[in-house]
Amino acid sequence: ALCAARGRRIEEALRQCEAARQGFEAEGNAPRTALSDLHRAVLLAQRGVPQHAVDCAIRAREALRCHGLGAKVVLADLVLVRGALAAGDTIGARRHLARARAGLRRYPSPALSYQLAFLTGEVAHADDRPALARLSFRRACRTLEGLRSRLGVDELRIAFLDDKAIVYESMARAALLLKGPGRLRETFAAVQQVKSRALTDL
Repeated sequence: ALCAARGRRIEEALRQCEAARQGFEAEGNAPRTALSDLHRAVLLAQRGVPQHAVDCAIRAREALRCHGLGAKVVLADLVLVRGALAAGDTIGARRHLARARAGLRRYPSPALSYQLAFLTGEVAHADDRPALARLSFRRACRTLEGLRSRLGVDELRIAFLDDKAIVYESMARAALLLKGPGRLRETFAAVQQVKSRALTDL
């Protein structure tokens, strides 16, 4: 399923995740069943089906928490942030962000730190707070640069590095909303980073 997702064959990956989930559930393997739900939530979020992703993430989160899989709980919280943003619920998004941030202090992860920074920027943008959005996107960019050679082939790579240009595009968008003479220069720099990243990934 993970290899299929890397190739953007999300439908195939979803079918494989569901088959794996059914198998683990039949075996009574609750942790693996929960992980399958989490993988499915990530894939559904990528596919643009936020409500189904939220349903899977909620189910996975509770089971993962019960089994002490703290880093995976943080990942589930981040999927819930995406779902809340898609629903226009910035209050809920901030609540899930706070929970993810607290979990990340206990279970540090560069990949999760990247996603937390990026989603903090997205929530700030939705709240019309461009300065915080820019700061958060900058932090996400710095973290992302250190991630490329460090991530293994798992759901973190799928969830967070599938579209590497989006964080730079978001930074450019936030820079445009700022006031002052430096905003165009910063926007241009972010656009150049998008182009550079695209060439690097060819």
